[in-house]
Amino acid sequence: MNTETQPASRKLLALPEFTSFRFRDYRLWWVGSAAVMLNMFTTQMTMAWWVLGESDSPALVGTVIFAFGLPSLLFTIPAGAIADWWDRRKQLLIAQSLALATSLTFAFLTLFEVTTIPLAILFSFLLGTTVAFSQPPRQALIPMLIPRHLLLNGVVLGNLSQTISQMAGPAIAGGLIATLGVAAAFFFLAGLQLLGVTSLSFMRIPDFPTEVGPSGRPLQEQTSHQVPGGASDFLKKLAGGLIHIWEHKPLLVLLVLYTAVGFWVGGAIQALVPVLIRDIYGMGAPAVGLAFTVQSTTGLIVGLYLTRLGKMKNKGGFFALSMMLGSFSLAAYSVAPSYSVALIFFATFGIAAAVYGNMSQTILQTHTPRHLMGRVLSVYALFSQGFLPLGALQAGVIAGLIGVRFSSLYGAIICLMLATFALLFAREFRRLG
Repeated sequence: MNTETQPASRKLLALPEFTSFRFRDYRLWWVGSAAVMLNMFTTQMTMAWWVLGESDSPALVGTVIFAFGLPSLLFTIPAGAIADWWDRRKQLLIAQSLALATSLTFAFLTLFEVTTIPLAILFSFLLGTTVAFSQPPRQALIPMLIPRHLLLNGVVLGNLSQTISQMAGPAIAGGLIATLGVAAAFFFLAGLQLLGVTSLSFMRIPDFPTEVGPSGRPLQEQTSHQVPGGASDFLKKLAGGLIHIWEHKPLLVLLVLYTAVGFWVGGAIQALVPVLIRDIYGMGAPAVGLAFTVQSTTGLIVGLYLTRLGKMKNKGGFFALSMMLGSFSLAAYSVAPSYSVALIFFATFGIAAAVYGNMSQTILQTHTPRHLMGRVLSVYALFSQGFLPLGALQAGVIAGLIGVRFSSLYGAIICLMLATFALLFAREFRRLG
């Protein structure tokens, strides 16, 4: 009996695999990514709480978050095209250096108590602009830093940096706000940007041998850094990511689902969780940090397990299932009778977010040639992160009009229906590997 069950038990309970960390430049990329992600989540928490304290307006909280994400709508597609035509590492380094300067400036403004709501909106927009230009090259670098057969492992470990940051960022922000004030939190943000810039400055792009598929063609085409000549040629190449997605319908289904998650789930979480915890449950900033920490802890545990799975099949189906779980969790904690009950659904949402985040990134980087990677990833960033601030804005406005609970609930129901439809009827999407 023990002989038969032991291998399965070992597979289930085995330690996570950190194979991609064997590569020096991937480790440097990971440290830089973790620092920037930690900065982003700490910024959102700090800005939301500061604006709420200054204005007592859920709508203004949504507006500031909208300003942070608006550049994703405006600049993500050009940023992805530049990442395919230029040096991705240099683009990332420049974007993070500008983010460092922006964060440090706002920290001093806050220290000297000259910050206003309009300045906070401007700061959010400028910092969001640096995020828009850094996200496509950041993700597109992963297949260039590790061998292709380690792609799932590299994506999962990369997403763990985001999960850890989401877990630690709000908690750190809540603790700094409660003990040292908002200015200390913003100086902490500047320090994170400095860490990211330092890490990237030491990173180099390794030269892995090109792997060949069954057809005899390279699995990863070399990136071309030549800028197209004519205007029509430029526009066609700029739209290369959209064309690739349109020609591969399962990726188009993923795009629709990803957009829905960003608009109705991600936006509602960013704009409404601080309001929900303060106004419904009567708790302060540390409670907001604890909620996101619980959510990220379960995501971290699931992500560590996913590092063991290797070449996993039916990633599209797992994406749809996890989207259903995430939508249900959002609906449940928006109507939970107490903060302690809501924490349970923050935990289940963390599980869902870990699965659909890792599945979507691995699907994209598996089914996209390298020379289109920046543009394809920029399309997904546009429709997920770009629509997230719009979702935050509408969630904040609806919460101010008819209540924070309903504003979370209706979006969760829409996403649940879309994910169920995709799981039942989008066969090719469901079987994406």
